[in-house]
Amino acid sequence: MFSSWFFDSLAYSFVSTLFQPTSLSSEEEIRCETTHLTTFAGGWVVAPNTIDWNFVFANADFFKNPTLYVTEIVIILLYIIAMIWARRKDRQDVEQVLYYSVITY
Repeated sequence: MFSSWFFDSLAYSFVSTLFQPTSLSSEEEIRCETTHLTTFAGGWVVAPNTIDWNFVFANADFFKNPTLYVTEIVIILLYIIAMIWARRKDRQDVEQVLYYSVITY
């Protein structure tokens, strides 16, 4: 679906009410008819899916959606394990640098 939009500076949003794409529009070029002169843009418009936050929070129970929570817990545990491993490796690097600096002097 082709659409043409212009920026309404008073409403501070894009509006498509005064533009009509013509039959000369193609995938490479969009031609629009309008009743006024203004800066406009055109392109493919894919409307995003809306999020029903009431439904999301109503179904956020652990027993209704355990996969989500188990996945989050596993990711957090892997992150903590990686941080502990990285901290140990940092300590080994510091000890190794101190050991070699003592030997060289």
